[in-house]
Amino acid sequence: MKEFVIESVVKPCYALPIETLQEIYGNGELLDLEFLSKKKGCEQLSAKRAHSVIMALVSPVLRRMISWEQARCKANGRVIALQLEEVDSNVLEAFVDFVYTGSARIRDDVEELVAIGRLADRLDVTSLRETVIRESRKMLDVSTCVAFLNASRDSGLPELEELCFQFALDHYELVAHTPSFSSLDQGILEDLIADDRLRVRKEEDIVMSIELWLEAGREDATMREEGEEGVSNARAGEEQEAVEEGYDRSDSSTGKEDEKEGVDQERRLPKHFSWRMISSIRWNLIENKFVEDMVVKLACRKNCSLLNQFVGYSMKFPNSYRSQRGGSGPGYDVVRRLRITREMKHHAGAVAALSYHHGLIVSASHDGSVKLTNLTSGKTEGGLSFQSHPRESQRQLGAVYAMLVHGDSLVTAGQMKQGTCPLNVWSLTTRRHLKELEGHQDAVMCLSKNEVHLFSGSWDRTVRQWDLSSFTCQRVIQSQHGPVLSICSLSLAIVAAGLESAWHLVLDEEGEEREADPRVFFSGPDPVTCVAVGSGPRAAMGGSSWIFRPEERIFSGHKSGAIRVWCSESLICVANLQCHDDAVSALTAYGSWLVTGSMDGSVRMWNFTQAFVACRGDGEVQLAAAEERPQKRESSKTIVVGSEVKSLHLIKTNACEGGSRSADGFILCGCQDRSVRLISDGFARNEEA
Repeated sequence: MKEFVIESVVKPCYALPIETLQEIYGNGELLDLEFLSKKKGCEQLSAKRAHSVIMALVSPVLRRMISWEQARCKANGRVIALQLEEVDSNVLEAFVDFVYTGSARIRDDVEELVAIGRLADRLDVTSLRETVIRESRKMLDVSTCVAFLNASRDSGLPELEELCFQFALDHYELVAHTPSFSSLDQGILEDLIADDRLRVRKEEDIVMSIELWLEAGREDATMREEGEEGVSNARAGEEQEAVEEGYDRSDSSTGKEDEKEGVDQERRLPKHFSWRMISSIRWNLIENKFVEDMVVKLACRKNCSLLNQFVGYSMKFPNSYRSQRGGSGPGYDVVRRLRITREMKHHAGAVAALSYHHGLIVSASHDGSVKLTNLTSGKTEGGLSFQSHPRESQRQLGAVYAMLVHGDSLVTAGQMKQGTCPLNVWSLTTRRHLKELEGHQDAVMCLSKNEVHLFSGSWDRTVRQWDLSSFTCQRVIQSQHGPVLSICSLSLAIVAAGLESAWHLVLDEEGEEREADPRVFFSGPDPVTCVAVGSGPRAAMGGSSWIFRPEERIFSGHKSGAIRVWCSESLICVANLQCHDDAVSALTAYGSWLVTGSMDGSVRMWNFTQAFVACRGDGEVQLAAAEERPQKRESSKTIVVGSEVKSLHLIKTNACEGGSRSADGFILCGCQDRSVRLISDGFARNEEA
């Protein structure tokens, strides 16, 4: 088997005379410590000798073990024997060589490399641990990803586990078509398809990858059964020969066979379409014809019985209105390159709302204008206005505060003006006014939507719910906490904020209220200025990976410049960070990232994956509540805009270059100085909005 060398940047025994030490070790002199371990598949112990003092210097864990063994056996002047359970002798030999020389020759094997890292973590040898993670980063690619995922789970190397998991999220479609995909652990596959950051072109690709995984598992099971049948026949023949010769060999091998059967018990379990897989797929994004064809195709398989049960009411599943997957967002290399690449001024007032539609930037201003600007050239291509009809000649939009694109329609919200409703629907295809949405008695300050409903929040202390297909008002929600200045919607809930507090209201699947009164989750001297919803991690038992789930986090920006992160289910604040020097005026979430704009004239990007503190309770890893006082934190990227930020909009793309994450979107920034600034890495190309 091919071998390679891993080498530490800093020698573990840098304070000692290296040449002399290596000579003593090479000659086998003064070796007073003996490690005992077993080779894989072998019951016989093998020994590896070393110096107890050197091992005690390198590892605090070994130091305690050696001291305890000396005290127990009173082994003064004798060789100390330490048996390391579940450590392969090849791994142990590589570990000892690394301690003395700073390098070790190992087989080109992912499992052996991760096993060395596991041993380094167990013995607390930081230099070897970091070396393993660095070498794993070099080896990680599409062909080795599955092996790394299986080996790194519960390895004691959370950095490596997260690295492999993130790589699989970003390259899922390529990994799913590798021969090794069939060996992927079912729990890891379930975690991948449950993660909101999973990058796929369409949801059907996930279902097809599970089908490939099941098919490969069925073939493996068939081959295993045939192999076991052949081994069983051969063993029966040997036993028959032994009986004829006068002795019985079956009893001597019974213990080993039982042990092997226990080890392989889990591997023999058939792969199946688990309920967790089914509930993680976003069935509302899949065509019914595709589901029906798949069910017919898989109807004869026992491991798809759950799927057959589910399809009958899949459209009524509680999470049936989940949106497209959020993706991971840009990589750190792209974030570092982000800068302002274009500045456009087409308005006479502050740019309060931004959106995007088929290559056109849609911007709205306090001056009452809505402009369409070509993303590529930066030149304006007209705007939206009321038709030149005699009865409508005097009609004009008031200041526009919010805007939302749905299909080819645009909804604008703003100030009431004489003869003009504050909520209007426009066609972006014909650029004509379609409809006024009547009902609000004062300015409409914010808009949000889920898959089926539009929500509008107003200064008149109401939130109105509209049907997105007909734009008819379905109900009015009264706010008992002042005017509604910011709103965001989840699949089955809405979050709103105003001058006094921020509140959360749960809806049922038909859009009716589940709770009689909204739950106020924040009320204090630091008013909420804006809210957003995004995916986030939920700590789980038995794993160190943070699985990002859709709509798991609520982000609130505050007048003081602080950002608070809330668990959407429990409404517990899990992070409280001081992020800006002035009020936070805009938020938008994208995968692991949160993009924030502030009145301090800056746009900043934050990765909140590591911002949460985990604690253990009742045997389960949970997220700890954040401290009351905001903690100062440096952003991953700060872009100085030079003017107060009024609005943000993120254009998401699926651009990839060379199999790695590249330019993953543009950031549009609307400013108080009447300009729209385009933030990108300089060569990003737009593929999908």
